[in-house]
Amino acid sequence: METHRTPPNVSRHGRQRGESAPATTGGRALAACRDRLHSAVTLLAGANIALRGTVEARDRVLGELREAERAQDAFVIAAVHELKTPLTAVKGRAQLLRMRCGRGAGVTMDQVRSDLLEIESAANTLAAALDDLIDEVERPLPVMAVTDDRTSDPVKRPGTS
Repeated sequence: METHRTPPNVSRHGRQRGESAPATTGGRALAACRDRLHSAVTLLAGANIALRGTVEARDRVLGELREAERAQDAFVIAAVHELKTPLTAVKGRAQLLRMRCGRGAGVTMDQVRSDLLEIESAANTLAAALDDLIDEVERPLPVMAVTDDRTSDPVKRPGTS
């Protein structure tokens, strides 16, 4: 009994390795599908590389924005602290002078009292404005709208309405 061995460079269908399938309708369709699939995989791989670069760039920019926000917050908080310290001293001094005038020290009390009330009022207004500034700094930034470049329609992010 003799066994028939196929030479190494011939497929079991009798074609040389590397030859295309017979020129049948099914063979042509399969070849076209494989070509389209190969093109799609190549396109997808390129798009994936571009997307990865875009995501990395976005992450770098977000990191820089967060760092800038932290620096801004630190600056404003330091500025407010630096302004509140002398303001507290001025306000305290105005309150003390008003109390001394209330005891009667031979000065025109109405005039001194009026001036000191204005100083105190201005100090209160400034302190309230600084408090508002701190509240604004502590408030989170609004979420930026993202648009789909293909349609220019807003893309809804999770957690937004």
